[in-house]
Amino acid sequence: MANTAAVFHTFCEPPLRPLARELELLEGHPCTVYALSARLDGFDSSLNVVFGHNQTCAVPKLPVTHPAGRLRRSFWRHFARAGHELVIAPSGPEALTAMPMAQFFNLPLVCFLSGADLTWLFRPDGPDPAARRYAARKGELFAGVTCFVVPCPSFYELLSECGCPRDKIRLHISGLSLEPPPPSPQNRRPVILLPVPPAPVGGLDIALTAFELLHASAHEAQLWILADEAQRKALRPRIDASPARGDLFLVAEGDAEDAWNRADLVLSPPVVSPGFFFDAPGRAILEASARGKPVVATCHAGAADRVAADVTGLLIPERDAVAMADALARLLGDPDLRAELGRAGRAKMELEYALPVTSVRLEKLLSGVVAGPG
Repeated sequence: MANTAAVFHTFCEPPLRPLARELELLEGHPCTVYALSARLDGFDSSLNVVFGHNQTCAVPKLPVTHPAGRLRRSFWRHFARAGHELVIAPSGPEALTAMPMAQFFNLPLVCFLSGADLTWLFRPDGPDPAARRYAARKGELFAGVTCFVVPCPSFYELLSECGCPRDKIRLHISGLSLEPPPPSPQNRRPVILLPVPPAPVGGLDIALTAFELLHASAHEAQLWILADEAQRKALRPRIDASPARGDLFLVAEGDAEDAWNRADLVLSPPVVSPGFFFDAPGRAILEASARGKPVVATCHAGAADRVAADVTGLLIPERDAVAMADALARLLGDPDLRAELGRAGRAKMELEYALPVTSVRLEKLLSGVVAGPG
């Protein structure tokens, strides 16, 4: 039974919560979280937590910006007493922070990489100074980490292109806590839900153009745009000037649950400039399928791995507003197809993404790392 240490900057961040939930379910790997920030945001977990400091961090900084020697001595004392056999980091920056401890105690280090990590590794000339410092330590990262875990096959190839040895890369799909799917919505007009992807991913203007084309062709539908306060403020002038403004609605994050339940289908429109592989829309696609909603998604980053084309949703080329409008029109005009794709999406989530399923796979992966080659 491997005693596991997980070094998180703050394990309450939404992209990290699936991994935290999976770690809670590992029967063969009791886990202690070493949290570099005390910012919990109400996240409740049964994991043992050791905090790096007691101050709330409103705007987290990348752990890579903190020299290893500045980690609290309490971390090292806990490591020395706990008898850990394995160290986990949920991103490349946390892996660099944890690396000195893993090396000092001669422990294998497993690093979970997201699309953001790959963006920074591929673009060492990016505008963010912290990301540039991270990219500059790519060689150190590849040499010091025992195993890299990526969420989809396309990222496996991208990480290999970055120079990571292929024998260090493993595939693991993060799990979802699946609730019973909501009843089918009974809307006067079909509702398309668009969760706004964060920067640097674009595509929102193309989605609005596609909806305007749809509106002009006399298809009755509403587009609900789920966005935070800053995004809603920025979008208001564009929506007020739209010929389809009567059917465009901005939805606050506090109303997200109702919007998800009332949606007939979900639109994931991100596009990226060449060389960027940021995976912002991944969770929105999974959330849609978990709720039994069909998806229209641009073929971006890991979308093709999450959407079974013409089975759980429709995939379209990036930056093609006409193709997006046609895909939306196809689903809006065929309620039976929407229901069929939604059921298939839910079945895919239950088979591949349910937390009990993914936690078993994760436990086998981590056991293999502890056991070592052969």
